[in-house]
Amino acid sequence: MRKIAAWFRSHPLTTSCVAIVASTVGLHLFANWRAEVRWQNYCAAARARGVKLTLAEFVPPEIPDAENFAKLPMFRTAFTRGANAAFKLPRQNGGSPPYHNYPKGERLDLKAWAKFFKDAGFISKMTDSPPRDVLLALEHYAPQCKEWSEWRSHPHCQFPMQLDASGWPQMPNYDIFSSAYQLFTLRMHAHLAAGDSAAALADFQDALQAYRAFEHTSSLVGSALRMGMLAVVCSQLGESLAQPKWGDAELRQIHQTLAAVNVWRDYKQGFDAERVLSNSMYDRLAQSIAERKKLSPMILFPATASWKNTAIALIPSRVFRDNQLLQNHYLDEQLARVSADERQFDPDRPVPSNPENLNGYLDEFYFFFSKLFANGLLGVSNQTVTLQTRLDQTQVAVALERFRLAHGAFPEKLAELVPGFIAELPLDTYSHQPLIYRRQDGGTFLLYGVDKNRADDGGVIGAKGSDGDRLYLVWLYAPPPAP
Repeated sequence: MRKIAAWFRSHPLTTSCVAIVASTVGLHLFANWRAEVRWQNYCAAARARGVKLTLAEFVPPEIPDAENFAKLPMFRTAFTRGANAAFKLPRQNGGSPPYHNYPKGERLDLKAWAKFFKDAGFISKMTDSPPRDVLLALEHYAPQCKEWSEWRSHPHCQFPMQLDASGWPQMPNYDIFSSAYQLFTLRMHAHLAAGDSAAALADFQDALQAYRAFEHTSSLVGSALRMGMLAVVCSQLGESLAQPKWGDAELRQIHQTLAAVNVWRDYKQGFDAERVLSNSMYDRLAQSIAERKKLSPMILFPATASWKNTAIALIPSRVFRDNQLLQNHYLDEQLARVSADERQFDPDRPVPSNPENLNGYLDEFYFFFSKLFANGLLGVSNQTVTLQTRLDQTQVAVALERFRLAHGAFPEKLAELVPGFIAELPLDTYSHQPLIYRRQDGGTFLLYGVDKNRADDGGVIGAKGSDGDRLYLVWLYAPPPAP
């Protein structure tokens, strides 16, 4: 030891360099250890609150095959062979007719759909009844529709969780769902136009099954897609209400079905899924340099950017742990906006861990990963508020139509709907008051909510639906005023 000490005394420059390197390595290891301790302390406190942090904790119990909608043959095919075209429409030059563009005054055109199916060879000729022509053409999908209808005897749905190389779920079943709910809403319109509201109700329930069956989706993306399905089904139902053909019995069933939908529970489900998936990825990034190099092309850079992938491999593990911790706090704060009974959302509750609140370039650079994830989370929050508004409006519109059928006209005030046509009026997300309603001349009405500014602007949107930011606030499907 004396010789080593003497050597260091005789080589002061080398000694200084060794001391600097040792101190740097020591500080680096200490900082990584402190970040790991912060994360583990959070995990202990979160689990004590019942928070699920890993995939193993998140996966629900197995469902018996006899009760599992996901075990239908069409879904087994999708997961074994890739995307399935069970409900795909035929390909035609120019594509299929639009389902609708209601904000711009366009309606679903059954005659155009009948021509589309004739050109595809689904029917031999067109008659003077486009609804009947469309229904005949849709018999092409009769085997698939019969199989799909088995959801009535398969009350639960749980798909296998298949992860890609980055650890994110694959969803080959989504192609089936996205085609199915559109086909069933088209058939709903055709049945309704043909005067068969009982069959139209069955179509509505079949369309909504696409939303129900995605309940245990294992990613935030899947949750967003699921909410998108519900939004389209509500809009299609709204368009059908604009041409009054429903019977009271069917409307009562529709109202009961929609009343069972809990958008804020879906919101929590999606955020919980995002938590466990992102935690799984952060764990891989923090614990293994090899995993960082493997994941970096998938989440940040193209495979050709080799120097960038090498650079990400050299990032200290504490950076990933601190980003993971910030993101989990952000998720906690977003979820705290939902009330304990999962019926209300507080858009004014502060979210201090939002990466948008970071101060200074260095903080934004350090928390780059959590900021990247948070951008997607914010979009889902806004989408959920939009969807809740549309769902509330749909339920009120159904109650209004039932009132009209019973009394020959719409009510003067929404309060007249309670309790005979709706148990209670839903509250606007921003105002926490019932939606704004006005009965108008010509046997129609105006129904809308307020925006973030809480101002009543009269339910006005831009000409031909150009004001996209306000479309979700205004119910677009009131019957046209009588001439």
